[in-house]
Amino acid sequence: MTVDKGVIAWDDFAGRMLYGITQEGKHQYLRDLARNSLRGAIRRVQEGKWPGGRPPFGYAIGDDGHLKPGDPEGIATVRRVFALRLRGFGYRVIARQLNNEGVPSPSAPRRWSHDAVRVILNREAYCGVVTIGLTQQGKYFVVDDDRATPVDGTKRRKPTRAEKAHEPLIDRETFDRVQMMRTFAPKPHCRPGSEGAPLAGLLYCGRCGHVMYAQSLQRKSGQKSPNYICGRYHKRGECGYCAVPQQGIHTAVANAIRDTVLMGSRERLEAAIADELKKNQPASADREIAALRKRLAATETKIENAMERLVTVDDSLVQALEQKLLKLQSKRTRTQSQLKAAQRPVEQRDPKQVANRIWQLDRILVDGSPSRVRQAMSEIADRITLNFEKGAKTKRGQSYKFVGGTIDLKPPKQWAYTRQGQWPSGLCNLAISRPRESC
Repeated sequence: MTVDKGVIAWDDFAGRMLYGITQEGKHQYLRDLARNSLRGAIRRVQEGKWPGGRPPFGYAIGDDGHLKPGDPEGIATVRRVFALRLRGFGYRVIARQLNNEGVPSPSAPRRWSHDAVRVILNREAYCGVVTIGLTQQGKYFVVDDDRATPVDGTKRRKPTRAEKAHEPLIDRETFDRVQMMRTFAPKPHCRPGSEGAPLAGLLYCGRCGHVMYAQSLQRKSGQKSPNYICGRYHKRGECGYCAVPQQGIHTAVANAIRDTVLMGSRERLEAAIADELKKNQPASADREIAALRKRLAATETKIENAMERLVTVDDSLVQALEQKLLKLQSKRTRTQSQLKAAQRPVEQRDPKQVANRIWQLDRILVDGSPSRVRQAMSEIADRITLNFEKGAKTKRGQSYKFVGGTIDLKPPKQWAYTRQGQWPSGLCNLAISRPRESC
């Protein structure tokens, strides 16, 4: 019994046939509606308009369909979220700070959550870009290279993008720096509402190679004893009780970074930077000038040959040869500009200023918040491996004593600090090897 069609005659052949045909027609209507709706959204994105739905936090939809800056308080909140993230704060810490200050959330009156912060930090619309198809959620059709194509689940689709579609709230450099932090930083490995331990996710057990977990043991005296413990022992009771106090390993890692990367003192670091800049910059400039002169001479030769051929070539090839000659002349002009710029006196960086900026890493490792320390270490180190030797048997089983470890640093050219521009480019040329110093 149905409201619209009344009784469906299941015991009649004609009734069953009519019911099946009706359902197929309704299904085709849904597919056509899905395709047409998606095509309309794609067309709006191509025109730089918002495809539909609620606009991003801090924006409003204008009369022409484009996004426009909305509430000034929301705009200030978005920019503050990006600024806090660049300072090394995690999603939950940012949300907790905004809630403590009573800042309205995108879903007010609901409070800020780590998901709300994550959505804002990952939304490219704040750079003036409108996209559709980043997440393939359609049941019948999805976006693929400006078209609505049927869902088959066999390949990755290409989203539709529109650059400079509206006024940006965040510059591209800031957005890329935030995305890079997500790429290079390890997983937080912390409980909800907590910043976690400074080295969580970076420490590995030297016996089994498993990541080490942070835990806080409650002693009979009431004092807490935070430490790191082998994750395999923590999960399955295997490998052995390999544990190390958190404060002790933090101090050991900070000392190793100070003695190896920072060369022990600010004065020695400044002297090393001065020597390296003095040694490498002139040689690099000379090599660049020589390469540009060689390229310019080769281009001049090609231009002369082309002009000679232009006199004797067949009339049908004159137009093609003239276009090639114009390209060569443009290349010559560009090379001459590069050569002129390279021959200018190189501005020497102040070694003291460079050393002061680099030495901030020591202050971060000693006094920084857990999330800031974890971010700084993940930007320069791949992993920290702790070694243990057999100790006494306890009620927890076979225990192992911490005897040292290794810090595997990334090559300086891969450090996120260098990519983000927080450290001067001269650091990339410093004679800093990839040490494996004992903790």
